[in-house]
Amino acid sequence: MKKQIAVIELASNELRLKIGEKSDMKVKTVDSLSYPVTLGRESFHNGKISFETIEKICQVIKGFLNTASEYGVSEIRAIATTAIREAKNKDYILDQIKVKTGVDIEVLDENSEKTTVNRHIMSVLSAEKRNSALFVQLGSGNINIYVMENSKMVDTYSLKIGGLRINELFEESLDSPKDYVQVIREYLTPFFETLSDAIPEKLSQCIVSGNEIQTIASMCNATNSLDFSIMERTAFTKMYKKAKEKGTEAISMEYDIPQEEVEVLLPSLIVLNRLLKYTVNDSILLSNVLLSDAVMFEMLFPKEASFVVKAYEEFTLQSATSIAERFGRDLNHISRVSSVALEIYDKMKKLHGYKLRERTLLQVSAILQDIGKYVNVKNHALLSYNTITNLDIVGINDHERLIIATVCYYHNGNIPSMDSPIYNQLSQEDRVMVSKLAAILQISNAINTSHSPKFEQVNVNMKNGKLNIYLTTLKNINLEKWAFIAKSKLFREVYGLNATIIKRGVLMNTINLDNPELYNNRELSWLEFNERVLEEAFDKTNPIIERFKFLAITSSNLDEFFMVRVSGLIDRKIAGSVSKDPAGLSVKQQLSAISARVHEMAQKQYNCLNRSLLPFLDSEKINILTYKELSKAQKTFVKDYYDTTVFPILTPMAIDQSRPFPLLANKSLNIIVETTEKNKNFALVQVPNVIPRLVKLPSEDGTTQIIMLEDIVKEYIKTLFVDFPISNAYCFRITRNSDLDIDEDDSHDLLEEIEESIKQRIWGEPVRLEVEKGINEKCYKFLKNQLKLDEEYIYKANGILDLTVFFALGGVVDRPELCDAPMPPLPVPEFVDKDMYEVIKQGDVLVHHPYQSFDCVVNFVKNSAVDPKVLAIKQTLYRVSGNSPIIKALIDAAENGKQVTVLVELKARFDEENNINWAKKLEKAGCHVIYGLVGLKTHCKLCLVVRQEEVGIVRYVHLGTGNYNDKTAKLYTDMGMFTCRESIASDVSSLFNVLTGYSKARNWNKIAVAPTDLRSMFLQRIERETENALAGKPSKITAKVNSLVDKDIIKALYRASQAGVKIDLIVRGICCLKPNIAGISDNINVISIVGRFLEHSRIYYFQNDDSPKIYLASADWMPRNLDRRVEVAFPVDNPDLKKRIVKILDITLNDTIKARVAQNDGTYRRKDKRGKELISSQMEFYKMEKMRNDSFFAESKKDVFIPNKGE
Repeated sequence: MKKQIAVIELASNELRLKIGEKSDMKVKTVDSLSYPVTLGRESFHNGKISFETIEKICQVIKGFLNTASEYGVSEIRAIATTAIREAKNKDYILDQIKVKTGVDIEVLDENSEKTTVNRHIMSVLSAEKRNSALFVQLGSGNINIYVMENSKMVDTYSLKIGGLRINELFEESLDSPKDYVQVIREYLTPFFETLSDAIPEKLSQCIVSGNEIQTIASMCNATNSLDFSIMERTAFTKMYKKAKEKGTEAISMEYDIPQEEVEVLLPSLIVLNRLLKYTVNDSILLSNVLLSDAVMFEMLFPKEASFVVKAYEEFTLQSATSIAERFGRDLNHISRVSSVALEIYDKMKKLHGYKLRERTLLQVSAILQDIGKYVNVKNHALLSYNTITNLDIVGINDHERLIIATVCYYHNGNIPSMDSPIYNQLSQEDRVMVSKLAAILQISNAINTSHSPKFEQVNVNMKNGKLNIYLTTLKNINLEKWAFIAKSKLFREVYGLNATIIKRGVLMNTINLDNPELYNNRELSWLEFNERVLEEAFDKTNPIIERFKFLAITSSNLDEFFMVRVSGLIDRKIAGSVSKDPAGLSVKQQLSAISARVHEMAQKQYNCLNRSLLPFLDSEKINILTYKELSKAQKTFVKDYYDTTVFPILTPMAIDQSRPFPLLANKSLNIIVETTEKNKNFALVQVPNVIPRLVKLPSEDGTTQIIMLEDIVKEYIKTLFVDFPISNAYCFRITRNSDLDIDEDDSHDLLEEIEESIKQRIWGEPVRLEVEKGINEKCYKFLKNQLKLDEEYIYKANGILDLTVFFALGGVVDRPELCDAPMPPLPVPEFVDKDMYEVIKQGDVLVHHPYQSFDCVVNFVKNSAVDPKVLAIKQTLYRVSGNSPIIKALIDAAENGKQVTVLVELKARFDEENNINWAKKLEKAGCHVIYGLVGLKTHCKLCLVVRQEEVGIVRYVHLGTGNYNDKTAKLYTDMGMFTCRESIASDVSSLFNVLTGYSKARNWNKIAVAPTDLRSMFLQRIERETENALAGKPSKITAKVNSLVDKDIIKALYRASQAGVKIDLIVRGICCLKPNIAGISDNINVISIVGRFLEHSRIYYFQNDDSPKIYLASADWMPRNLDRRVEVAFPVDNPDLKKRIVKILDITLNDTIKARVAQNDGTYRRKDKRGKELISSQMEFYKMEKMRNDSFFAESKKDVFIPNKGE
């Protein structure tokens, strides 16, 4: 049963109950009730609401609760608006309702009420419609007006002239309808005179919302649609003229509307008629969205609602900027102050503890801080405060407005004091927030004291407990230093930190590093990576079976790309996101570019299959045949196979009036069947996924011959539709949105929440449709309409659908010579026939997978499980194999009485179900299992063994760059390190305490941990190299990562390059940085290795003035790794191990066979091999480890004493 929720709304003229549930991406109203009340009449007329009315309200609410209970409603939100808000006895009303019904009423302040509706409407309103528009909200108490030009919110007004309020003022004092209309028009004249100077003439569109909209739409015969009704201006003018002349009674009878409703409606019609003079379109948009609709959407779709809220913040900033401009402020100066304030705010996240909403409050404060100067410069802080507290700022509620006003009051260097009534009136929590934000704003103002663009760049970092602000300029900064000393007192008092400004005398560059032209789009960069994988399928130097595997990998990669990345973009598009990525692309532009690129890639995939791979397969006497190509004996075999194996599994699914289009599982292969029977046009058959798709045929001439399972089903499909003539049958495949929407904050049981989300994954919204190229127009349109997909999400395949089927080709074709030659992982020589603990005591041991066997890691856990000296084992698990020896060892350890703690990350994408199963088995065996942390994925790779030895407790640690997965360890390149150094072991032990208990993150001895300090460590290391280069010292950075996306890291690398740091980046996948741009990234070289093994290790090298710092890490340079995951970077300090890693990096950079070099347009080219040694780094690493083994064992033999005969 679907989750049902309810909203109770105490509106000014009625009480409403609305019950709803999810339906696709919309709210489906299950039931709605309303009850007329006189709240507004009493509140607006008397200032209070009578206890008789309160009693009536309570009785109605009780009835609403009974109705909600009958529907099984799981969540109720009760809200009140203007009438309750303005009632002098509001507190008593709320108390009585709580006492008598148990319901807490949430009284929305005026801004929250209109913002909730407004942002929901904006999310479904096209940019074209809001380009030049007057947006009007008709309320019972207030009328809210928004002016939009160039899609920006430039002005907003809230007027206390709502229909019910006006009616209450005049209904008893007038006799005739004409008098009534005339008096109201005269009363409203001053309001409109105020607006006439402010609202631009001839706005295009008028958009109207409010509780009376449905009545107006009905009276004007408006054309109804899902989100908006369209009302013709002429129809409104005709109806309005009739209404003002005939009076309420006549209108009530003509339109069959209760007279009391018409009395309230008429003032709203007068207002609307006057406002229409500012617009020119012949039609008016009437929004069908009510407050209760918007509230229900936020309750049912919290993830999508968060996108809507974030997108609406842009209107908040536009509104604030418009206000500042109206008060004569310098927008360039505002931009500079805001930019510095936000950079300081972002660098200090872990110190102030605030999130994006508080960041917006700071930004609005920076924009509005000086508006008081419009009146008087001398006392402008107080004037700014008084003005802001009376302003209407789009998207800012009353509480937030007070915060902003108070921050602005203290922007000029004053220290907040409890002696001030302005500060003292705030809650303790708000006082702290004001102080934190004002402290940041004060030093940002100090840096911009001159009100002139002095600085080419302003960079901020946190280093050694100090906030450093670097000003890149050739100009004198004595004024800024003086102002900074005066205005940094509050910062020291609030944060306990010193802040300094540092002049950079070398002017490296005047280019804005936020320029979108300096960044590759993340999604398009990933598609470039997939293109490199596809190149391996074309590469004739690879064995044919491996080429098919690469083709399958590209297809599998695209599946996940659509299920997660494209789905996320579609969600943002639906939510109305207007934000752009660092490359300057909107969501719509990204989706369009992705579609064009993937269509091009799909064509290349099938060119590769049809023109290269299949012909080569034929030359090796391996044929994939169609049914028509089968011999008589093979047809007999296929018929028998169909009858005995396939037919019993198949289920025909007819589609007609009584049997709608079925919900097809994600990535399932299906056949659409077209019949010639009248009114029974279509049916579906799912191709079974429980038997192999590659069906091996008997062959007499020694060739390997295969037929696709779907071809067999299509050939005999008529057996499923006896007596129904079949005209056509085509294969198709659906990809669905599979990004789990897990509400961690409200989940009492994360395991249960994720289990439920996994079940929903296969039924997400369709995001891609793949069909046979030859599908006819009728079937094509039917599928397109049923799945509600636009053309850009539909792909016509010129061949076999779902190329991931070729992962299985090697198992069907038993031809080892057509596969890669075996490269069995080599033993780690240090551990061969040795006690692992004793070896680790002698020094750190570095392992390089898959060239060196993962068995050493498995044995580390296995040995510890049975070692009587081992007391405890603690381990993190992100992705493990289906039959994991690590899990088995941990279970054995628990059963042997060891204390075993395992952090199993349940949110590891597409491994959630596997991890849940293992977690339950571990718990059953007695292990203490932690299911990850709320809001963070635990991605670090750590294993800690606590051992009782003669010297006392010794802690042994394994840290790695890759998962504890014995299967992928044979396919992925990763590095790990064993150590028992106390400095690292104590860090890891403390980190486990943080992950499993309430311990706070500490100052680590050696490691760096995300999300607390890993980002700052990387930025400090890059900054150190930058400073060294500027000082003429040796400087170099080499990094090997899977992806480089983080903008702060990229900007730091650009600055380092500008300073002259030589930077080599080995980035397997996404790279948003553009190398070799003159004056910016001249010193940056980027390569990508795509070969037999998946490059997965993360290595970071910093020259550090010839005292190299080398780190291995679980983290890439991506925001998700640095901000939303628990990650660990650990140093390699042993000189011999450092040399080994440097050699690994050098060999990788010198790869000439599998390396591609990134260009500054986002594309990649193979290296020019002319005159260069042919090097495949992956092959070299295997040779290197083999030689190291040979050398190690040769040296070991020398140490063995062999007595001579006769001695």
